[in-house]
Amino acid sequence: MRNLTDHQLFDKLCREGNFLAYRELFDRFWLKLYVTAKVRLQDEDEAKDCVQEVFISIWLKKDTLVIPDHVQAYLHTILKNKILNLLHQKTTTQRHLERYMQDLDLLVEPLESEMEYRELESLIAEEIDQMPQQMRRIFLMSRDEGLSGAQIAESLNLSHQTVRNQISTSLKRLRKRIMSFKNPY
Repeated sequence: MRNLTDHQLFDKLCREGNFLAYRELFDRFWLKLYVTAKVRLQDEDEAKDCVQEVFISIWLKKDTLVIPDHVQAYLHTILKNKILNLLHQKTTTQRHLERYMQDLDLLVEPLESEMEYRELESLIAEEIDQMPQQMRRIFLMSRDEGLSGAQIAESLNLSHQTVRNQISTSLKRLRKRIMSFKNPY
């Protein structure tokens, strides 16, 4: 296999499902792809995961892939897309976390004691439990799992607007409940 060109190896992989050709491509390109991913992501584990995903996707889709003229460029393009997806996912998760923390900061003045904090925590959990099932599920997917509205909509087969409305309503419910805790009269 070592004497075959990259193109020939990819051809054997796609046409015959040849694992030795796959392994040779892996051996030839893993390090190059890893270095690229590590430079872009600044994280060894994420870089390894992205490169692994490139090779997993090639193996899983080998029967339907079009054999590229330039294998190295093709692999780098797949890697670039994996990296962009990862960065987008991380950014979205971080944005949701920051928004959730801002919501809490706006709603909760410094609490006087650990007991007040526990009471408020319990109150929030109660309010979430009392939400209609779909609203609760959407809220938890958004806040606990860090999924975007589009991801939730796709996962639950709902419109994006429905998801936004449900999140907005759930936040209003929580604000109202927290305000009643802060100002019981």
